[in-house]
This record gives sequence, C-alpha cells and structure tokens, in this order.
Amino acid sequence: MRKSVYRGAVVAAFLASVALATAAEINLTAQQKQTIMQSVQADRGQAPPVGFLPRVGAAVPQSMPMRQLPPNVTNQIPAAKGLEYSKLDNNDVLLIDPKDRRVAEIITPSSTTGAAPAPTSPPPRSPAPGAPR
Repeated sequence: MRKSVYRGAVVAAFLASVALATAAEINLTAQQKQTIMQSVQADRGQAPPVGFLPRVGAAVPQSMPMRQLPPNVTNQIPAAKGLEYSKLDNNDVLLIDPKDRRVAEIITPSSTTGAAPAPTSPPPRSPAPGAPR
C-alpha cells in the first residue's frame, strides 16, 4: 500500500511538472514571428547564462534580464500580451512568461523567413516540327 501511494505521488509530481513546462507554450504564425523579430532587431543580444539551455518550458535564470515587448507587437499579436522577451547573442528571441520566468516560445531568425523559393522560368520551348527557325 505504501509503495502504491509513493508511486502515485511520484507520477502526480511528474505530470504536474510536464503541465507546467507546456502550459506557457504559444503558437505563432511565421508572420507573427517575423513581426516580433523585426520589432527587436535593433536590440543587442546577450550570451545566455552559463548552464542555461534555452528551450520551451525551461525556467530562465534570475540573472538573465527580460524586457517588455513593444506595444505594436502586443497590439498586433494578442498571444504575446503579458509576455516579455530576451534576445540572445545568436539573435534568437526567447518569449518568456514573467509570472513563472518560463520560456513560452523561441523565435529563431531562420524560422521567420517563411519565403517560398523563387519561381523558375519554364524551359524554352522547341519549335514545332517543320516550323521555320
């Protein structure tokens, strides 16, 4: 009986930590990510604290400064309201929930291009048989 109670407590604690790690996640479109990147592109990035591995759900160390998103971003992107950000030296932008200091989204410069490859011209057509060249 004691073992099953202990196992139940361990499982509950694990599930609670998973719920915490994923509760702050948001889903942004490529256009929304690009808007955020453009609004913070002039900011200087900083090296992450030693031992900090940026990933969604990770707690941001107290030593890492966070900034408020510009009003034009929070007005255009309702999902970003209440979030803050930190820009890393590799130009990744971490969107952070300031209530629990957990990473809600990581925007990388490559994830914001969203550009489709340029269309190619069709190959030149060969003249019809018997047509003058």
